[in-house]
Amino acid sequence: MIDSHFDAIFKDITCGNTDAYDFCNAFFRWVHCLDDLVDKDKVVPPGGVSFLFYSLIHNIACNPFFQANRTELLATLLISSQAWADSEEWKKRPDVLHRIASQVLKSQYQDVFLHVAALCGGQLHMQEVARKYRDYNFDQN
Repeated sequence: MIDSHFDAIFKDITCGNTDAYDFCNAFFRWVHCLDDLVDKDKVVPPGGVSFLFYSLIHNIACNPFFQANRTELLATLLISSQAWADSEEWKKRPDVLHRIASQVLKSQYQDVFLHVAALCGGQLHMQEVARKYRDYNFDQN
């Protein structure tokens, strides 16, 4: 179950579309699990990994919202996935600006939520969601 803070955010982003909410929830939890596994900053039990990966696969395969928008969403997922992978390399570069930029790249997964907001409520809704929720949580290492 997702905590109440993100529950409210995802309800706002998805304009009450429960299928879009389920997709956002599964994607958010998967992204953070993947990051924890790579950064090794949190212990993620195998059962938790298995559940979160299955949940994302299930949402991609069976979720009506995702299926209706899969061509568009897959493109956004592809680009945000590449940005996250790039961020892992950029954070090791000697130039401090590259290391700072790596944190922005790492957070590009948020574009998936902005895309969902646009699909659920239009461009103005997406812009409002971006103003309210776009945030960068910088790694401390």
